[in-house]
Amino acid sequence: MLPPLKRRVESPLGRPPPFLQSSCPINSLAHSSLALFGISNNAPSDTVNDGEMAISFPVRLGRRLSELREKHGLSQTQLADMAGIGRAHLSQIENGAVAVRIDTLYALALALDMKLEELFKGF
Repeated sequence: MLPPLKRRVESPLGRPPPFLQSSCPINSLAHSSLALFGISNNAPSDTVNDGEMAISFPVRLGRRLSELREKHGLSQTQLADMAGIGRAHLSQIENGAVAVRIDTLYALALALDMKLEELFKGF
C-alpha cells in the first residue's frame, strides 16, 4: 500500500500547461475545425427540445431501447444476454451514459426481432 501524498504537486510554472489554456493554438484550431463543419462548440448539435430540457441523442436512443425492451417483456439481463453484451453496458446505453457502437445496436435490434432502422423510428 502506498503512503498518502503529503502535499499536492504543483506545476513549476504555477499555471496549467500551455495546451490546456484557452489561448493555445491547438484549442483555437479545434474550434475552427468544428466551425468548418457547421458545428458550434458551445452547444451540442444532437439535442432536441423536450419542453424546457434539451435531450441528447444517446439519451433519446436509450429511452427508445428501454421502451422496446419493456414492450417485449424482457429484463435488462435477458436482452443483454440475447444481444451478447453485459447487463451493466445495456444499462449505460439505456441511460444515455455511453455512445453505443453500431454493431451493438445491430445485435440489440436482432435480439428485439426488428430491423436496425426500426430502432430510430420517431427520432
